[in-house]
Amino acid sequence: MNKSEKAAIIEQVRAKAADASIVVVTDFKGMSVEELTALRVKIRQAGGEYYVVKNTLARIALSDTPHVVKKEKIMSITNISGSQGTQGVSDFSSLGSSSNIQFIFAKLQLEQSQICRTNAESYITKIQADQEEQKKCADMIAQARELQNQAKTEDKCTEMPKEMQDYFKQNGLSWDETGNDTHHDKDEWEYNIKSLMNFQETLGTATQTDMIYLQDYMGQYNSFLQGANKAITETNQTMQSILTR
Repeated sequence: MNKSEKAAIIEQVRAKAADASIVVVTDFKGMSVEELTALRVKIRQAGGEYYVVKNTLARIALSDTPHVVKKEKIMSITNISGSQGTQGVSDFSSLGSSSNIQFIFAKLQLEQSQICRTNAESYITKIQADQEEQKKCADMIAQARELQNQAKTEDKCTEMPKEMQDYFKQNGLSWDETGNDTHHDKDEWEYNIKSLMNFQETLGTATQTDMIYLQDYMGQYNSFLQGANKAITETNQTMQSILTR
């Protein structure tokens, strides 16, 4: 890059910085091309502009503006973003990696919150399936009681419906095998009903345990999310403090 090209860059940055109400100087080390592109888009959407400038040129360009930056603040190739308004970038989770320790902490918190959210959603799905199974089991118990009352009233065996037989088999439940058939008297139906009730209790216990895990993951999710938001807020306050010095 020759002197005239450098001078043109300095003048361009100086003019933009002079008109800007806010100028932020950052380092893009560790950021991918995709992350830099996302950052440019976010700043543009917020009404600002984004430049990548060598440290020496940036320091010279900003020296004659209200946004003078101390030499030690510019260590290497530098990003400069400026805005004429007060609107800022709000979705920090999509900006990729950052050398700012608070941003790094916020990103870790956000990533951990998403892990907890995924685990919570998994437990929600499982609990919903268990609750549906409990409903089916309750319906089977009600149907078995009707057949038991019928056997008692008519003083004869009543047959276990095929749907109920399939339910017992699918869930590994045993039924009374007296006579080696599916016809049961009132006492044999009592055995079948107890088998269903034991299964219903097992489902209820599993649901209660899953609810405990769900509440734990939801608590962790909220905690990590609050931590990330707090870190982002503190970073914004730090940046504003630096810019107003």
